[in-house]
Amino acid sequence: MNHPTALRIAVLLLGTSVLAGCMSNDPPSFQANAPTPLDHYPMSTETRTDALHFKIHAGSGLSDNQRRALDQVALKATWNGGGPVDIGIVTASTPDAQRTGDAIRLYLEAHQVSTHSISASTSQAQPADVVSLITHEYRAVVPQCNLDWENIAATRHNVAPQNMGCAVNANLAAQIDDPRDIHSPEPYIPGDAGRRTIIIDKYRKGEVTSAAKDEAAKSNIAKVIQ
Repeated sequence: MNHPTALRIAVLLLGTSVLAGCMSNDPPSFQANAPTPLDHYPMSTETRTDALHFKIHAGSGLSDNQRRALDQVALKATWNGGGPVDIGIVTASTPDAQRTGDAIRLYLEAHQVSTHSISASTSQAQPADVVSLITHEYRAVVPQCNLDWENIAATRHNVAPQNMGCAVNANLAAQIDDPRDIHSPEPYIPGDAGRRTIIIDKYRKGEVTSAAKDEAAKSNIAKVIQ
């Protein structure tokens, strides 16, 4: 066999092996946790912690200065206009410290701060004549991006642009109401098993399962327009 013939046979064998590979029925490899473009700029929560310390005035309650300071905290943490804020009240175990801590908690709740945002604890290291108020404020952030741009028309490498996902996650970070949800969702609230049983029982009997109409809640706006 001469060399040209051997070369032609080798080329034919190579082409056959390539075609066999193309016609393989094996599924393509799949990486379950493969990163997406949004993973390049992951959102995270930035926390700012401040501390206020209140001198205990035994028998006289909160001073005017202390109330003004609490007004500023409530303005940040109020449920109807403030932001996501966790408040920790740290006291000593003495009766005066406990009473002052309770007074601070009640003052904040009376100024529309959610009870779920307030926690209380005692500490052996806490001075007996001081109550500390620790606030944690949260905001959603994303890594800096869009600092420079490559030619997005150059697609020969079939890869996502380096800034892909930047704007999407930045917009999400600006819209998230409570950045604490980035780390973990709100705790699950169990359903009302008793109410569910009543509705199912009515359904089986063919009875109405909706709530009764409230005649007092009817509006007369439509009649006025007519």
